[in-house]
Amino acid sequence: MFPEKRTLALAALAVVISIAAASIIMAPASEGSQEVSSWTKAICTDDNYCIDVQITCVDGQVTDLRPMGPGVQCSSEWKDRRPDELKNDICI
Repeated sequence: MFPEKRTLALAALAVVISIAAASIIMAPASEGSQEVSSWTKAICTDDNYCIDVQITCVDGQVTDLRPMGPGVQCSSEWKDRRPDELKNDICI
C-alpha cells in the first residue's frame, strides 16, 4: 500500500473510532436500576470565563466533573445565547 493511502486509511479509522467512542460516552447507560449519563458541556462564569467539562450523573446527581482542557476568557461583549436551562442545569 502506498504511504499516502496508508495515512488516509489510518486517518479514516481514527475518525470512525473517535465517533464510536463519542457515541458511547454521550449515550445514557443503565447500571442496574441507576440511570447513568455522561456528556461534555461548557460552563461559564459571570465574567465570561468558560471551560469544557465532562459531566457524569447517576440518578440526576453529579458523580464526576472533569475539565477537558484549558478555559477560555471570552470578551466582555460576548453573550452566552444558550437557554437558561442548558446553561444552568448540570444533570439533565
